[in-house]
Amino acid sequence: MKPEIFVRCDASTRKGNPGASSYGFVALDPKGGLIRMECGQLGVMSSLEAEYMAILRALEFCWDLRYPRVVEIQTDALTVAKQLRNGYLFNSGDLNSRAEKVVQFAERFEHVHFIWIPRAENQVADRLTGAAWHATPDAVVRKLEKTWKSLPPLSRDYAFRSEERMMEESE
Repeated sequence: MKPEIFVRCDASTRKGNPGASSYGFVALDPKGGLIRMECGQLGVMSSLEAEYMAILRALEFCWDLRYPRVVEIQTDALTVAKQLRNGYLFNSGDLNSRAEKVVQFAERFEHVHFIWIPRAENQVADRLTGAAWHATPDAVVRKLEKTWKSLPPLSRDYAFRSEERMMEESE
């Protein structure tokens, strides 16, 4: 099943782990066209908890769109991608609880692919996590949206590489 929407997610914590956390995501159509960029603050939590919350916010956005039946969530948090794809548990009840919320929400869709991507390919979502701390995060998001087409093609060639990755995973 080919995804109808691709979402790159990231999260970060400030001043320690756990610490004040933020998230960012970039939603794209199958041709790499920008649908939405979003960022926000999450409160105090661990970096892994924040990663799950970023993915949950992205899934909520996709659900609000009403049309995507197949979603690909891309994250640079390898542990998170593995857990969501394979369902293994952590020693932490908080992490398992957040992961379970993501899995339960994902069940609303026909299919959700959870894909790990290298951090270098997740730079826009990473920038958005920092934008959440600006006095005017919306202005930073608008600036990133305006520069979207000027980003290197490597950063925008989502659909092709994601399809290749899915084929490799299924082999």
